[in-house]
Amino acid sequence: MPKIPKRQTGQPIQIQSAEILEASEDIPEVLQVEQIIPDLVTKLEPETTPAIPLNIESLKQAFSDFAAKQKLSLVALIKLLDPIIQGQDIVVKMSKQQEELIGETKIEWQAYIRQYFRQNQLQLLFQIDETQELTTMAYTPSEQYVELANESDAFRDLVNQFKLKIKHS
Repeated sequence: MPKIPKRQTGQPIQIQSAEILEASEDIPEVLQVEQIIPDLVTKLEPETTPAIPLNIESLKQAFSDFAAKQKLSLVALIKLLDPIIQGQDIVVKMSKQQEELIGETKIEWQAYIRQYFRQNQLQLLFQIDETQELTTMAYTPSEQYVELANESDAFRDLVNQFKLKIKHS
């Protein structure tokens, strides 16, 4: 046993561990701290809310929540993507341009999904869909006109009713 000197005596005395425990129980501050410890532990523990089940609806909600925290250019893109659940993998198909636009956000996105569902084994996988790259976008006014005329019966009716024509520049 270690020898602990008393105050101002200079001579060390030998104290047994049982004597130390008995003495600490008598100190009122120690008793107060011991009574507070269980309350502090419950306050410091993280909230134990049940995990959100992984399904398409909750996944789309998670995507929407994540998108709301991103810059404006990514919000619409993230909300438009349709995820597919394959076991512990979440597969997102997109074009090469969309993938380049998302860029480094993928790492943050996966971390958010894992935290949202409280499942660290979830993987967010991005697949490049070649068929999405084959569709062309209408850029010039004449291309936009042709595209809209091909897709919308109401637009064609309007053009015919008012005998509209587009100028080719």
